[in-house]
Amino acid sequence: MSDCCIARAAAETGRIRVKGMEVGISNLDGVFRQVEGKDGEELRQELLRLASVYNYIPKESRDDYADGLLSSYEEWRDGRC
Repeated sequence: MSDCCIARAAAETGRIRVKGMEVGISNLDGVFRQVEGKDGEELRQELLRLASVYNYIPKESRDDYADGLLSSYEEWRDGRC
């Protein structure tokens, strides 16, 4: 991978909280932009599905990641971050 690609990937990494720990998520803003207009459980599942495309999410932690993604998305959507 070229230095340019590495720098871009690092710049596009956002952070969420999972069970009280800060976790880096690649392409977080891109994930958030793709789910605008969805809500409820559909939103939660779509956040998890899209984040899983760009990131390894352990099977046993999927619900915790979904909660963290949803919380961060709500902050992003409401302009609090």
